[in-house]
Amino acid sequence: MSGRWGRFYGIGVGPGDPELLTLKAARILRQVSVVCYPQSTSGEGSMALAIAAGAVPLEGKELVPFPFSMSHPHTTETWQGPMTQVLERLSRGQDCAFLTEGDPFLYSTFVYVYEHLRREHPQVPLEVVPGVSSLTAAAARAGVPLAAGRERISVLPALHHPQAIGPALDASDALVLLKVNRVLDVVRGELEARGLLERAVLVRRATMPEEQVLHGAEAVDGRVRDYFSLLIVRR
Repeated sequence: MSGRWGRFYGIGVGPGDPELLTLKAARILRQVSVVCYPQSTSGEGSMALAIAAGAVPLEGKELVPFPFSMSHPHTTETWQGPMTQVLERLSRGQDCAFLTEGDPFLYSTFVYVYEHLRREHPQVPLEVVPGVSSLTAAAARAGVPLAAGRERISVLPALHHPQAIGPALDASDALVLLKVNRVLDVVRGELEARGLLERAVLVRRATMPEEQVLHGAEAVDGRVRDYFSLLIVRR
């Protein structure tokens, strides 16, 4: 075992366009020998890995998938095996990077890994490299400023808190609804009740080739239901 533990990096790869990967993230990815990435327990491909591979060659690196349950992402059971593997590499002084879409500390699976390491393995040096979030990327692509001056902005994972959508609209100058694809009917009702339907903008897969930007009633009519979509409402 090396006397020095390797550093574990949380790398935000951005919302989809590989050109939005930061210079620091690209430099670290070139340097590390082990690259971890989130993967659903169903075995689907990893968007975070695809984004990173579009910016930095990953050939020759050890790639370690971390399976996460979409319904219970906080559980460690599905990724204890990969974590043991990574800890062995870290104990030998090898640096490792964990890829995550958007930013590592904003609704990211990396948060669960980070908290686990900080609690159970405090000897491991941790470093978080920020990434461009889906919130700011979607706002830029839609041409909708999120906030200025003293304006209030709220961010809500709509699927998990549908009852909070109305109060959030009332309390905010701008509201960003994440994970909105399954509750569009609820959102439409709350917007119509407040005369805000025409202020809605749905952005699907921001910065990706299949990106869509829909406005007004079209944004919430249910024809576009994609996990990688969010809704912005600005008064």
